[in-house]
Amino acid sequence: MIADAQKKKAAGKLGASTIDNEEEEEEEELRTANGGATIIDFVTRQKQKTEKDARAKAADKKAKAKINLYKRIGVAVLKSLEQRNVRLLITEDQLWRCDGGIWSLPINGARHSIETEIETVCELNNIAPRSN
Repeated sequence: MIADAQKKKAAGKLGASTIDNEEEEEEEELRTANGGATIIDFVTRQKQKTEKDARAKAADKKAKAKINLYKRIGVAVLKSLEQRNVRLLITEDQLWRCDGGIWSLPINGARHSIETEIETVCELNNIAPRSN
């Protein structure tokens, strides 16, 4: 590196320039053009855009798969309740459950009742719960 710098310095004193020096100056000009903004060539930009699109598609696909899983579990819970002739009624503050023609409030609360149904469906369908 020191030898290269000395060669360039000597070439500069003699009024000559090396090809390497010209290329470096052109690259520096490109880097500092437009107030210091970096200029990116078309191929590099297209590659960056393609990579960004691929990451976005992968994230979108993962989110859709997660939503579809929730939908499938929800539909399975509703079908399970329907098969057992259990009906639900949701009012402003409460969840009512009808078993055998008798409407009642769930003993342990609505949240616990729904979570129990979801866990049952997940167990029957071999869907393991994940902790976040």
